[in-house]
Amino acid sequence: YLKPVMALMKHKLIKGMAHITGGGFIDNIPRVLPDDLGVRIEKVWPVPPIFDFLCEKGEVSELERYKVFNMGIGMVLIIDKNSLSNVETILAEMNETCYLMGQTTDIKNGVRVVVK
Repeated sequence: YLKPVMALMKHKLIKGMAHITGGGFIDNIPRVLPDDLGVRIEKVWPVPPIFDFLCEKGEVSELERYKVFNMGIGMVLIIDKNSLSNVETILAEMNETCYLMGQTTDIKNGVRVVVK
Protein backbone atom coordinates (compact mmCIF):
# COMPACT_ATOMS: atom_id res chain seq x y z
CA TYR A 1 0.00 0.00 0.00
CA LEU A 2 3.03 2.25 0.26
CA LYS A 3 3.01 3.91 -3.16
CA PRO A 4 -0.71 4.79 -3.31
CA VAL A 5 -0.78 5.89 0.32
CA MET A 6 2.30 8.07 -0.13
CA ALA A 7 0.79 9.66 -3.25
CA LEU A 8 -2.35 10.57 -1.32
CA MET A 9 -0.36 11.78 1.68
CA LYS A 10 1.67 14.04 -0.62
CA HIS A 11 -1.60 15.83 -1.44
CA LYS A 12 -2.73 15.77 2.22
CA LEU A 13 -5.85 13.76 1.35
CA ILE A 14 -5.78 11.14 4.14
CA LYS A 15 -7.38 11.85 7.53
CA GLY A 16 -6.88 8.34 8.89
CA MET A 17 -6.04 4.82 7.79
CA ALA A 18 -6.49 1.34 9.14
CA HIS A 19 -4.65 -1.77 8.00
CA ILE A 20 -7.31 -4.47 8.14
CA THR A 21 -5.45 -7.40 9.67
CA GLY A 22 -6.38 -9.62 12.61
CA GLY A 23 -9.33 -7.92 14.25
CA GLY A 24 -10.94 -7.14 10.91
CA PHE A 25 -13.07 -4.04 10.46
CA ILE A 26 -14.63 -4.13 13.93
CA ASP A 27 -11.39 -3.75 15.89
CA ASN A 28 -9.09 -1.91 13.48
CA ILE A 29 -11.14 1.01 12.15
CA PRO A 30 -12.16 2.47 15.56
CA ARG A 31 -8.49 2.70 16.53
CA VAL A 32 -7.98 5.56 14.07
CA LEU A 33 -11.17 7.46 14.87
CA PRO A 34 -11.91 9.99 17.60
CA ASP A 35 -13.76 8.34 20.51
CA ASP A 36 -17.08 9.93 19.54
CA LEU A 37 -17.13 8.62 15.93
CA GLY A 38 -18.10 5.34 14.36
CA VAL A 39 -18.41 4.12 10.78
CA ARG A 40 -21.10 2.61 8.62
CA ILE A 41 -19.61 0.20 6.09
CA GLU A 42 -21.52 -0.75 2.93
CA LYS A 43 -20.54 -4.07 1.32
CA VAL A 44 -19.82 -2.67 -2.16
CA TRP A 45 -16.66 -4.61 -3.02
CA PRO A 46 -16.39 -8.16 -4.37
CA VAL A 47 -15.60 -10.52 -1.50
CA PRO A 48 -13.11 -13.21 -2.58
CA PRO A 49 -14.79 -16.65 -2.70
CA ILE A 50 -12.41 -18.10 -0.10
CA PHE A 51 -14.10 -16.02 2.60
CA ASP A 52 -17.56 -17.29 1.65
CA PHE A 53 -16.20 -20.84 1.75
CA LEU A 54 -14.50 -20.41 5.14
CA CYS A 55 -17.50 -18.69 6.67
CA GLU A 56 -19.97 -21.25 5.34
CA LYS A 57 -17.93 -24.30 6.35
CA GLY A 58 -16.97 -22.80 9.71
CA GLU A 59 -20.48 -21.49 10.39
CA VAL A 60 -19.06 -18.02 11.01
CA SER A 61 -21.71 -15.39 11.72
CA GLU A 62 -21.97 -12.20 9.67
CA LEU A 63 -20.64 -10.06 12.53
CA GLU A 64 -17.82 -12.45 13.34
CA ARG A 65 -16.56 -12.60 9.74
CA TYR A 66 -16.09 -8.82 9.69
CA LYS A 67 -14.45 -9.01 13.11
CA VAL A 68 -11.97 -11.75 12.20
CA PHE A 69 -11.33 -11.53 8.44
CA ASN A 70 -10.52 -8.62 6.14
CA MET A 71 -13.12 -9.89 3.64
CA GLY A 72 -10.86 -8.80 0.76
CA ILE A 73 -10.08 -5.28 1.97
CA GLY A 74 -6.52 -4.74 3.18
CA MET A 75 -6.46 -1.01 3.86
CA VAL A 76 -9.15 1.49 4.78
CA LEU A 77 -8.46 5.16 4.18
CA ILE A 78 -10.53 7.83 5.84
CA ILE A 79 -10.82 10.96 3.72
CA ASP A 80 -12.90 14.12 3.62
CA LYS A 81 -15.94 13.58 1.38
CA ASN A 82 -14.94 16.69 -0.56
CA SER A 83 -11.66 14.99 -1.51
CA LEU A 84 -13.26 11.88 -3.02
CA SER A 85 -12.84 12.82 -6.68
CA ASN A 86 -9.17 13.78 -6.13
CA VAL A 87 -8.50 10.49 -4.34
CA GLU A 88 -10.23 8.48 -7.08
CA THR A 89 -8.30 10.31 -9.80
CA ILE A 90 -4.91 9.79 -8.16
CA LEU A 91 -5.58 6.11 -7.50
CA ALA A 92 -6.94 5.52 -11.01
CA GLU A 93 -3.79 7.07 -12.48
CA MET A 94 -1.84 4.48 -10.48
CA ASN A 95 -4.12 1.63 -11.67
CA GLU A 96 -5.27 1.08 -8.09
CA THR A 97 -8.76 -0.17 -7.31
CA CYS A 98 -10.67 1.64 -4.61
CA TYR A 99 -14.19 1.43 -3.23
CA LEU A 100 -16.24 4.09 -1.50
CA MET A 101 -17.39 1.77 1.24
CA GLY A 102 -18.81 3.90 3.97
CA GLN A 103 -18.85 7.01 6.04
CA THR A 104 -18.18 8.17 9.55
CA THR A 105 -21.20 8.36 11.84
CA ASP A 106 -22.21 9.13 15.37
CA ILE A 107 -21.98 6.13 17.67
CA LYS A 108 -25.33 4.42 18.28
CA ASN A 109 -25.81 2.28 21.40
CA GLY A 110 -22.05 1.96 21.85
CA VAL A 111 -21.57 0.31 18.42
CA ARG A 112 -18.70 1.94 16.52
CA VAL A 113 -18.75 -0.17 13.33
CA VAL A 114 -21.91 -1.14 11.47
CA VAL A 115 -21.62 -3.31 8.37
CA LYS A 116 -24.64 -3.28 6.05
